[in-house]
Amino acid sequence: MNETSFQYDNIKQHKNLTFNINVNATHKPTWTSTENGKIAIAVWKYASPCIFALGTIGNLLSIAVLLRKRMRKFSTSLFLVLLALSDLVHLHSGLLRSVISYSTNATYVSHVEVTQAGCKVHYFFTYFSVHYSAWVLVAVSVERTIAVWMPFRVKQLCSRKSSAITLFIVGILLTAANLHFFWTAGIIPAPRKRNSTICNLSGNQYKVFWRQYWPWIDATLRSYLPFTLIVLSNSLIIAKILQTRRQRKLLTSRTCNHSNGITSMTAMLIGISIGYIITTSPISVFFAYVNYIMYHHGKIPDQFVGSFQLAYAVCMMLHYCNNAVNFLLYCVTGPRFRKELIVMFCCLRTSTLQYKGYYLKKTSYASNVDATKTTRYSLSSSRSNGGSRTSRGSAKNNNSRQSQSRNQTYLSPPSPRNSPMTIR
Repeated sequence: MNETSFQYDNIKQHKNLTFNINVNATHKPTWTSTENGKIAIAVWKYASPCIFALGTIGNLLSIAVLLRKRMRKFSTSLFLVLLALSDLVHLHSGLLRSVISYSTNATYVSHVEVTQAGCKVHYFFTYFSVHYSAWVLVAVSVERTIAVWMPFRVKQLCSRKSSAITLFIVGILLTAANLHFFWTAGIIPAPRKRNSTICNLSGNQYKVFWRQYWPWIDATLRSYLPFTLIVLSNSLIIAKILQTRRQRKLLTSRTCNHSNGITSMTAMLIGISIGYIITTSPISVFFAYVNYIMYHHGKIPDQFVGSFQLAYAVCMMLHYCNNAVNFLLYCVTGPRFRKELIVMFCCLRTSTLQYKGYYLKKTSYASNVDATKTTRYSLSSSRSNGGSRTSRGSAKNNNSRQSQSRNQTYLSPPSPRNSPMTIR
C-alpha cells in the first residue's frame, strides 16, 4: 500500500484508526478526538453495513433476473451479469472487513493479516474487481452505442460470442495490470505497533513504483479513462435517441416497436452510467488532490487530518454505492428488467399454488375412484338380487330386466381412464 496516498483499504482494521500518511512516530495522531474524526468513524460504522447488505442482496437479485430466459437473449445481459459478479467480489473483498471491524469492539484479524498468500490475493481481487467493473461498463456502453447507431449490424457485431470474447480479453489485460501484487504486497511489521504485522508494501525496492506510478495507473484504469469513454458513448447514444424521436413519425410501427425495445436496454445503461459517474468521481478527485498535497508538502498537515478522514469516508461510501445500487437503477430505468423481476416473483408464487392445486386435484381424483368402486359394487349387488327373484318370471320380467340393465349402464359413472380428473 502506498504510504503517501490514500488507497482503498489504507485504514487499519482497528478501533483506533489512522491513515497511512507520514506522521512522526513521536506524535500520536489525535484526529479521532476531533469533531470531523468522530463523524468519519460514525460514517464507517453505520453506513458501511447498510451499503454492504443492499449491494449483496441487490446484485444477487440482478443476477437471478438477468439469467432468466427472456433476458438472456440480449447480449447486454452477459455484461450486466459479470458487472454484478465483480461488484459482489469488490464488496466482499474491500468493504466486508471494514463492516466487521467497525461493527465490533474487538480487533478483526483475518487471513489477510496473518498469511502472505491471503494478503496478496486480497490486494489482487480488491483492485481487479473495481477495475473490471469499470471496464465492463465501458464495454456495455460501446455495445449499446453500436446497437443505437448501427441497428442492422448489431447482431453481427454484438453477438453473445463476441461479447464473451471481449470480456475475456478485458479480464486478461486487467489481470496483467494487477499481477504485480503477488510480489509487491505482503505481510510486514507494523511501523507503529510492536509485535504486530500489516498487509502492505513488502519491499523497499518497490517504493518508487508505489508512490510515483501506481496511483496514476490505478486512477487511469479505475476512473479517468473509463469515465471519458462512458461519457463519450452515452453522449452518442443520447444524440441518436433525440434524432430518432424527431423522425419517429416517419418510421413504421414495426420499426418503432424494435426501437422501443432497444431504448429499454439503453435506458438501463444510461442510468447505471450516470450512477457510476456520480459515485466514482468524488473519490477520483479526492485521490488526485491528496497526491498533489503529498507531492508538494510531503504529508497532510496535522490540523487537517480529521477533515481528510471525513472526506475520505464520505467519498469511499459513495464509491461503494456504485457497487451496491445498480439493482435499484435497473428497476427505475429498465421497464423490461422491472417486468421480468415481477414475473420471477409471480412465478415463484404460481409454482407454489400449482403444487397445492396438483395435490388437491390428486386427492379429489382418489375420492372419485373410491366413490366409483362403491357405486359399481352396489349396482352389481342389486343386479344379482334382482336376477334371483325373477328367475321364474315370464317374458315380461325379462324385458323389465333388460330395461333396468340399460338404465344401470347409463347411470354407471365413467371409467377412471376416461375421467376428466385423471392425471396422466
